[in-house]
Amino acid sequence: MARIEDRQLVIRMTDLAGPCHALLEAPWKATLSIVIPPGPSGRFFAGSPVGAWSYGIVDGERLDYSAGDAIVAIEPFTRTMGARVRGTVDLPRGGGAFEAELCALGSVPDTLPETVPNDPVSGTLDGHRFTVTKALIQLAGRADEPARLEDLRLFQDNVTCADLGTAKRPGLDFHFIGGAGSRRPLAGSAQPAWASAIHVPGERHHLVGRMPAWIRFDSLAFEPHKKVRGTLAVEQIVDTKPIARVGGRFEAEVCPR
Repeated sequence: MARIEDRQLVIRMTDLAGPCHALLEAPWKATLSIVIPPGPSGRFFAGSPVGAWSYGIVDGERLDYSAGDAIVAIEPFTRTMGARVRGTVDLPRGGGAFEAELCALGSVPDTLPETVPNDPVSGTLDGHRFTVTKALIQLAGRADEPARLEDLRLFQDNVTCADLGTAKRPGLDFHFIGGAGSRRPLAGSAQPAWASAIHVPGERHHLVGRMPAWIRFDSLAFEPHKKVRGTLAVEQIVDTKPIARVGGRFEAEVCPR
């Protein structure tokens, strides 16, 4: 079954088949949930493969795959109760095709633009002009795992991988980034992400702490101090008021694990 909740599409697969109400109570032996953020125009990235956070339980073992490790491709679907959500999933340990019934509808932001200007990243963040001086992205994963990239950070201060803590002015941290794993890197198409403002007053976190975003990588690298290039967009509107609107091209340095 599939549900639109908390501004995300959640697809839940189990070892049992049945209508929505039955699956909510079913005694599964295996379950896998795939979480896809809204993406450009609130389409949930339908039509192209993306990385998506996935988790579940199979044979008593907990599964937890980062958005850099699990790849899902869904077909375009109508946002109506009972619609069929079809696609494929590719996991480090298995995969295949699925079809799910859309069982619940929630509010979905559809403000993210499809494209952004071909200029360096800039915009407005919490009512203030935002320009980027430095971009850093973190190399993650254990030494015995395929490397992946997490936490793309955009700074207005000129910081390095070694002195992230010296930044003082507001910045942006992109996480749950799709398609940034070396197992199956996805360049050339928009990938899911969530963005959080950093170095802002605590009373503003409820407005800028979780904002929908996408990142389109032109190139990916999985070695320290190499460059990762692409474009991105983040937009947050609350009660018709734009809280954040940032987009453009970036070049980020890869920070070591």
